[in-house]
Amino acid sequence: MAQSTTDGELDPVATSGGSAAIEAATGLTAAAVTKTPTTETDASGKAAEYPAARRAGLEGGALEGRASEQTAIGATGSAGNASAAVKRTEPGAPQHGVMKRAATQSAATGPRAVKARATGAKPTADGRSASYGRTGKLIPADAHSSVRHVRPSSGGAQGRLRSWWGAFPAWERRALTVIVLFAGAMYGWEAAHATYHGFYAVAVKSMTTGWRAFVFGALDPNASITIDKIPGFLWPQALSAMVFGFHPWSLALPQGVEGLVTVLALHAAVRRWLGPKTGMCAAAIFALTPVVASLFGKVLEDAALTCLLVLAAAAWQRAVETGRLRSLVFCGVWVGLAFQAKMLQSWAVLPAFALAYLIAAPPRLLVRLRHTLVAGAVCLVVSLSWVIIATLTPAGDRPYVDGSTNNSAAAMVFGYNGLARFGSVGVSAAGTGSVAANQGTHFGGSSSGWWKLFQHELASQVGWLYPVALAGIAFALWRRGRGRTDVVRAGALMWTGWLLMTGLAMSAGSVPHSTYVVALAPPLAALAAYGLVHAVQLYRAPRRTRDRLILPVLTGVTLTWSVYLSAAFPRFLPGIALPLSAAAVTVVALALVVGRATGRRSGMTRWSAGLCCALMLAVPAAWSVSVFDPAYAGSSGNANAGGYQGGMHFGPRKGVQTRLGGRSTPAMFNPFNPRTSLDAAQSRLLSYLTDHRDGSRYLVATESWGVATPYILADTASVLPMGGFSGDADFPQPQQFQAMVRAGEVHYVLLTGGMRGRGTRSPSTRSASGTHGAKQTRAATTARVTDTSDLARVAALVAKSCRLVPAAAYGAVQQETAPLYRCG
Repeated sequence: MAQSTTDGELDPVATSGGSAAIEAATGLTAAAVTKTPTTETDASGKAAEYPAARRAGLEGGALEGRASEQTAIGATGSAGNASAAVKRTEPGAPQHGVMKRAATQSAATGPRAVKARATGAKPTADGRSASYGRTGKLIPADAHSSVRHVRPSSGGAQGRLRSWWGAFPAWERRALTVIVLFAGAMYGWEAAHATYHGFYAVAVKSMTTGWRAFVFGALDPNASITIDKIPGFLWPQALSAMVFGFHPWSLALPQGVEGLVTVLALHAAVRRWLGPKTGMCAAAIFALTPVVASLFGKVLEDAALTCLLVLAAAAWQRAVETGRLRSLVFCGVWVGLAFQAKMLQSWAVLPAFALAYLIAAPPRLLVRLRHTLVAGAVCLVVSLSWVIIATLTPAGDRPYVDGSTNNSAAAMVFGYNGLARFGSVGVSAAGTGSVAANQGTHFGGSSSGWWKLFQHELASQVGWLYPVALAGIAFALWRRGRGRTDVVRAGALMWTGWLLMTGLAMSAGSVPHSTYVVALAPPLAALAAYGLVHAVQLYRAPRRTRDRLILPVLTGVTLTWSVYLSAAFPRFLPGIALPLSAAAVTVVALALVVGRATGRRSGMTRWSAGLCCALMLAVPAAWSVSVFDPAYAGSSGNANAGGYQGGMHFGPRKGVQTRLGGRSTPAMFNPFNPRTSLDAAQSRLLSYLTDHRDGSRYLVATESWGVATPYILADTASVLPMGGFSGDADFPQPQQFQAMVRAGEVHYVLLTGGMRGRGTRSPSTRSASGTHGAKQTRAATTARVTDTSDLARVAALVAKSCRLVPAAAYGAVQQETAPLYRCG
């Protein structure tokens, strides 16, 4: 009887009847059949190694043995003998390997073999030719693939897609369809209930006005200043808005597509690494991660970052198995595109990709080094493409780069969004020519400390399966007696390196909100999937008695960790700790009893193992499906699900206004759910500004992008948000502002107090009526002179030298709008 080892490989057939059948069908002795060949003799007589063969039994080969048998039978032309051999062999034996070797003999004399010899290539078991790489090693056409890649005879791309989909077992197609539909339902629901992220929505609306605004990610319709990031993650949103119109759902739609692509790409990467069961498990764990469930219905840069990095991992997996430079270059391209989404955070995976490839790829060391350098150079060029374009474009032909104090794209990327985020390194923002990156403290604070990823706030969004992922790392790395090119250990090195490097970067730097931790979700899902599948295999087919204990112990540890995390959020799923603890004790005890009392691979062990896995996934699944309730789905500025609702939320979650003394208090400006229509006062002000524009380039200048938001979203008005996102960007400088006034580009200015906690109210909350309002505004502006920013100096200049427009001139009444000044 064939037996599964702990590494997922099948033991050779050991019965005499089976050996006789094999000899009769193939002409090979049993010893020759059961010994796996590791070398092949090439045309020159030298031995050429195959790359590490695909694991036959972990999941893929054993599940696809029957299909391989039928294919091999047809190739040999001896269907009768092969069928007899299969019947005489014990059930469960690795017959597909025998059939493939039988097919090899027939293929050696077939027409494809003749063609292969004519071209210098070597035929493989299925009649396709294998090529010799630059290292002289023989690379079979499908040496590592767990799926037989059948080339369609016709149909083009559609035919190839059908062939790819048809190569999956039926159970895998059904399971993958369910996971994708479930993920699509979550992302689609969130997109249908999406709200605008004020800052990004304004940028997208501005980016649809012209190519310059689109390429550089302008914040205003006149493309005067950019957002404080590379705008790559907003390009799909702008294109979607151009096609479908500007709506919250059209802006969220690309994120939903990115989420589905991420699920499929992670499934493909892990499937190629370990087989279909583990790939399916990884896709399910990823989709059921709370921060993932919340993220892909929101316009946030982390969605594109995660999608592109998983595509890079899939390309890397192919590269490390085949040793092909092309696949590694594609990996570098994907990482470079991820840089356009979230800059330096994308580079956190590069050490893991490079080191694991250098250790485990098939070519010799010098070739591996050359491949790594070439792919790294491609990655660097793609990553820095936007920075290079912005730097080489004259300042007068592009917007001012927000996040910098010197209009430098490099300062914004590597200073404001790089070194300035790591206070522990002692680099000041001023020293990098960038604005201090402290916006996390404006909208709900940030997690801090080296152990932040294990704290309740962040661990509840991504870390429910920390113990399972740790077990997966141990299982994959502890593989004694394996060669350097062992693909299982290579993949484990890559995923573990990704997890460690990204985790260390987050631990050392600032994590303003929980959305950041989604970068940990792919490696955690991949490693946890391996931990689950391998623990179940050891439980159902143990080689030693202690193997039966691994799954129950892992279940107990994981559920203890889940109870600990859940206890910090008593209002979400109240009382879950007690039933979860009782279920943990019951299921673990049942698994131990069943494991000792029943035989291997019995129905009872299958059900008890399934209960353990389901219980470990139950709590994160409950947190994830909570996104169907908008109260638990996070905000447009932060991805979080379940009980944790902190970070980057602003004002009342439901937008409920309070009442003081029977009088309604004006609503706070919510940057993560801004108004998209103008109230009566704003409409009258817009009409006045339009009628008195006098040919100016800008309708009005403001101290806050928040004040400009409703005018841009509702009317695409040419409002100038001075100071950029934080208000600290040196645009415009006082001299530059005076030049703009003299040139007639700016006539009107709204003084609102900026964004540093004083510009968060709507203009309708500011008093600007009569002499009393003017005195209050001038006093406040004078008090801000201690602020040395250019925005504060411009505000003081406006209050001192410009004329206050009477509120009655544009139909305003007391407490309806901010003070309006006429300059020039």
